[in-house]
Amino acid sequence: MVSKRTADDGSEADESLQDLHAKYAAFYRNDQCGIVGTGPYTTMQKVKMGLACVCLLPVVRLTVCTSCVVLCYLGCKFSKTLPRSWQRSFAAKWGGGCARAFLFALGFYYIRETYDSPKDTKTTKPPPPIISNHIGMWDILYFMSSHYPSFVANSGVAKIRMVGTICESMGSMFIRRNADDVTHGDAAVKGNAARMVERLTDPTAPRMLIFPEGTTTNGKSLLPFKRGPFLAKVPVQPVLLQYDYKHFSPAWESIAPMPSLALMSVQWVNTLRVQYLPVYTPSEAEKADPELYASNVRLAMAKAGGLGLSKLTLEDKRVYHSQINPKPASKADKKDT
Repeated sequence: MVSKRTADDGSEADESLQDLHAKYAAFYRNDQCGIVGTGPYTTMQKVKMGLACVCLLPVVRLTVCTSCVVLCYLGCKFSKTLPRSWQRSFAAKWGGGCARAFLFALGFYYIRETYDSPKDTKTTKPPPPIISNHIGMWDILYFMSSHYPSFVANSGVAKIRMVGTICESMGSMFIRRNADDVTHGDAAVKGNAARMVERLTDPTAPRMLIFPEGTTTNGKSLLPFKRGPFLAKVPVQPVLLQYDYKHFSPAWESIAPMPSLALMSVQWVNTLRVQYLPVYTPSEAEKADPELYASNVRLAMAKAGGLGLSKLTLEDKRVYHSQINPKPASKADKKDT
């Protein structure tokens, strides 16, 4: 639990909390809604949020967003009844349209895309996998609307009602986080990495979206990349996502999904900038060393986006969240004290 001290003027200075945010800077929500989205809010922000509620903006937005999810689910379910050669094409057009409608309803009226590489890379066979930074759930909706790629997801996602069906229509690869990663060198490749390599080298497989950081950040820096996506030794398409905001950050950090969606719904306009970097083709040295390949792609993305390089990991994130939002003590704990 974070402690406080009293300053000379009698005010409480939360020095240790500031140190904690600095230590875990990649996960710090530096916006006007507080680290867990509960404020304190400025007067102007309260006025804007109140006006949005009076105009029923959040009600309309959330209703449309819910409808988009349901329609996407129904379309993906219907696609399974079509001839096999049509299923992917129908699901991509239907699901991509629903995803863009969801984003539009949530205030992403215009998404600015810039290309440092040809726009037709998704037509190459096999198309280079997309390597992107990960900030929030909106990332996946954008890529659904633009590419409808397959992606790596936790096996638990497949069991989520409607969402699991949509992910299956995208050809997503479900994995267990704690499964074996890889046996390197002359030994056979195992577990998740083997499946990923097979998918990335299959010319008939749908394009794959990969978030190599393995978790989300606040979008200000890049975490170390996992080497799994780079074991296939194929060129990759780096993509940078950046959200501009004044009040509430779209980053999915230290905040639950529903409060995040609610706060997004009362923000009048949400903006997203997408930068497609040149396709990165590995050198012979990078093909021989997937960690070098991953590191160099990360460096190229950080330089292009002006992002910092963080050494933090998912485990660090869990520690940070436990510190800023500690679980209430149980009755047994209270008795002990």
